[in-house]
Amino acid sequence: MNRSWILAFIISDAVVVTLVGLFLIRKRLLAGAGIDFDRLKEFSETTEQRVEDHLRSRWNGDVATLPAVLETLVTSVEGDANAHGLPVQRAWIKQAVARWIQTKKLVGARELNEAMRQLA
Repeated sequence: MNRSWILAFIISDAVVVTLVGLFLIRKRLLAGAGIDFDRLKEFSETTEQRVEDHLRSRWNGDVATLPAVLETLVTSVEGDANAHGLPVQRAWIKQAVARWIQTKKLVGARELNEAMRQLA
């Protein structure tokens, strides 16, 4: 019986050490990328409301105009990210904008996906 407890402890200890090691390695690799995650989180939180406001004020519900509205929105968010010194790629911004819109349920999923595919 003691052997099974010792074996279980060794296995669980190895799993914990592995997870902590992977976390530290990941953190060091990401820190080396030059991204300030606190600023990125702050930017994300403030931009989410702006995305909702932009969409509500500029989109009248016509699916044909949605890609143009999203293009101006993504370009605007990209400019703000660059102004804040955040080295994020346009693909990430498009995903974030789509996620924010889906979270607020401002556009149907099918319409949003189709419009996002049309963006450059």
